[in-house]
Amino acid sequence: MLWVLGAWGAMRWGELIGLEQSFYRDPKVFVEWQLAEYDDGRFRREGPKDDSYRIDEPGFFGAVEMPPGLAALMREQISRRPPRACSCEDGRCGGEGRFVFLGPKGGHPRRGNYSRRYWRPACDGVYPQEDGRRSRPARPVLVDMAAGWPGVPLTPAWPFATGPQWSPPRGPGMTRHDSAQQQALKVPCPDCEQARGRPCVSGTGKAVPTHRARITAALDGPGVALASWLPIKPGLTPHGLRHSHKVWMDEDGMPEILKHDRMGQVMPGIGGVYSHVSPAMRADLVDALQRRWENALAARAALCPRSPVRLLDELLAPQRETTSKVVSRTSPKRRSSAAAVG
Repeated sequence: MLWVLGAWGAMRWGELIGLEQSFYRDPKVFVEWQLAEYDDGRFRREGPKDDSYRIDEPGFFGAVEMPPGLAALMREQISRRPPRACSCEDGRCGGEGRFVFLGPKGGHPRRGNYSRRYWRPACDGVYPQEDGRRSRPARPVLVDMAAGWPGVPLTPAWPFATGPQWSPPRGPGMTRHDSAQQQALKVPCPDCEQARGRPCVSGTGKAVPTHRARITAALDGPGVALASWLPIKPGLTPHGLRHSHKVWMDEDGMPEILKHDRMGQVMPGIGGVYSHVSPAMRADLVDALQRRWENALAARAALCPRSPVRLLDELLAPQRETTSKVVSRTSPKRRSSAAAVG
């Protein structure tokens, strides 16, 4: 949801992680502040870059209006994961309200960690090289496809395969994802009754090697289907989504003054003096973005009608229903009749 809003709202990283509940006034996002991350590890509340306040007031840019599909998602985000106060000590970040996007422990997402753990693996299909105390080479994102596309990421990821005789790595700290012992942890143990994901124990509660009955049960199950992720868009950056939003407006033929307003940028020259954004322009932009949103969901459903991400799976439900109706209308009997008429 963080990046859906980033792309369709043309919002910067600091504006996204600094978004407080009071800044969302359905169906608009008001860009009043951003969170800046400093070298000392602290976050500080500051005005938007270049004073690009988008607040629907005279002398400032218009608030970021969401198309209906995105407005509904924001309502869901706030209702399912109610915004909460951050975990910064003594309010050091300067936030005065409850934040919409926080980490699982209440902290603000950090640009470097977020990029290394989530963004780059998804966009590039590769965990980037890590230098320093724990130096690690670049590794492809290894996934288990047994549960369906796009697969569940497995850690630690294996290094790149090289040569025809390559075999999965062995050694301390390197999980053999294709081994029976590893697969056994995906099922409860019939012997010691340990739950999925928990190692076997003896009668005294001491950890013991995986019980044979558990390994047998795992081998009788669906097993594992290993694969590597293909990249979504190599080299894409979070800020690149703002560039994408600008290109969308170019493709849809939006007026220049509206494009500058949406991006929070002053239009230079005489055009910026005499041009003004009208309500009709804003309505046209909302309609164009809604069409893009619906087309994006249709394109995603064409790849696969389901998703392990609950939010996306729910968004794809109407696409599945439409496909089901089309299939029912073109049953074998109907197709035979149509062929006969032809």
